[in-house]
Amino acid sequence: MDSQLISSSGGTKVDELPSEDEAEDLKASNKLKLVIQRTNDGEKTEFILKMTTPFIKVFEAWSKRFHVSPRTQRFLFQGEKVLDQSTPKMMEWKAGRSYVIDNMIGQEGG
Repeated sequence: MDSQLISSSGGTKVDELPSEDEAEDLKASNKLKLVIQRTNDGEKTEFILKMTTPFIKVFEAWSKRFHVSPRTQRFLFQGEKVLDQSTPKMMEWKAGRSYVIDNMIGQEGG
């Protein structure tokens, strides 16, 4: 499996930095922690994924959990859209770290 759901919280704080032990384990296995935060209610869902996992796999798993179509959602990192086929490695992210992607409902047209 390329990605794994590790927890979901109802708006509780999720640390942006993994613990030292967790960071070492993630780095050794060439993985990172990805947190997807819904902008409408602040709920956060954590995933562990490989550096080469396309984000579409995570987006589809997240969308299935919330019973929404991934095509109706937008996923942003630092205000920029995250492309479905991009990977953490392509975005030059580092193994052993934690990253937060914001989720919002996409808007078509004006």
